[in-house]
Amino acid sequence: MHYSKRKIGCLLVVMVGALGVFNGCGNNLGIEFSGGGPGKIKTVSLPAPKAPSQVSGIGEAMAAGQDILLFRPARKESALPDDERNYYFIGKLMESYAPRVRVIELTTSVSYPQGDYFADILDHFYANGYGVIKKEAGGYKLYKVKFGYSENYDAFVVPIQRNLEKMLGPSLYDKSKLISPVSRFEAYNKAMREGRNLIICNFAGACGSFPPAEQVALRQKIQAAFSGEAEILELDYTAYTDPATELYSTCRNMVSVYNGRTKRISPALFSGRDTLATIRQLLDAK
Repeated sequence: MHYSKRKIGCLLVVMVGALGVFNGCGNNLGIEFSGGGPGKIKTVSLPAPKAPSQVSGIGEAMAAGQDILLFRPARKESALPDDERNYYFIGKLMESYAPRVRVIELTTSVSYPQGDYFADILDHFYANGYGVIKKEAGGYKLYKVKFGYSENYDAFVVPIQRNLEKMLGPSLYDKSKLISPVSRFEAYNKAMREGRNLIICNFAGACGSFPPAEQVALRQKIQAAFSGEAEILELDYTAYTDPATELYSTCRNMVSVYNGRTKRISPALFSGRDTLATIRQLLDAK
């Protein structure tokens, strides 16, 4: 078993930030963690509003005949810090439809005035999903989809983009344009520029399964053994658009080795295996 971030992780629940909260009658929207495969689009008819909603500009957008994109992503129970990267890109995907579409991220708990039309929307909206409100044939339709969680970008974000383009047409979202051409980590830049090997360490979310003292000891051993033939990088997983994080995301092991000759990145930290010997083997690969 290799020490992926998932294998040794501790539980982490992350709530989404508010874009609009109003005083009045509170409503607990409930928690439904992301899970399963990509959701399918379902369509329901919404009742006509008796009065404009006061929540996050919904009323103004409906009055203007503007499509509304609502999304409320609940995190998977066992999600680790670096899994937030997928949600970062999902947010950018949603934002790419503004200002043509009114884009609203909902919190897991929203307060709103008694009798607000938002309550009618919630009667049909998933606790963990996204949807589009459109005015059609004099009435309103909600096209809604559940999120399907995955650690893999292509399995998580790409299906969402496909669904959104079915509902709203082509987006301006392009992940590749969000990735910086130059890393904030000089070790990565030097390795790519000079064709050198690169060892990436990322212990975020390791918790008690890999104590800090053991992390420090391993980093020191790696530094002593391989600093002469590889650049060594301690990755900050919050650098979502950094090319070093992009490279790391294809491996997701606490110690990953990029071979400058083969241009491949591989996991190096396995349970019951000599990590330094594994790194040696990966650096010598041709």
